[in-house]
Amino acid sequence: MLVLGMSIVSDTLISHLPFKRKQTPSGWISFNAPCCIHNGESTDKKARGGVINEGDTVSYHCFNCGFKCSWQPGRPFSHKMRKLFQWLNAPDDVINKLVLDVMRENEGVLVHND
Repeated sequence: MLVLGMSIVSDTLISHLPFKRKQTPSGWISFNAPCCIHNGESTDKKARGGVINEGDTVSYHCFNCGFKCSWQPGRPFSHKMRKLFQWLNAPDDVINKLVLDVMRENEGVLVHND
């Protein structure tokens, strides 16, 4: 069961994940990682890429090449997160709209530096 409605970033990310994926009992959504071939590794065929929602934070981690990125309210949409969306074949207009939506959302969010 996929939990949607967490944030515009996590909803959009999940909608662009490959169809072939599975969810673990701990909440990770696993699929073939799209980042490995861009980071000096061979194509992942063992579903070593994973996305997890933890509260308001959405995180991606590749358990093969080690690429990781995350987003939470109040933080900008990072270059690494943009790359992940591109590797998942999200159209540029979807990514650019997401970046603008995040900027608008962040205008009213207080950032806590822990």
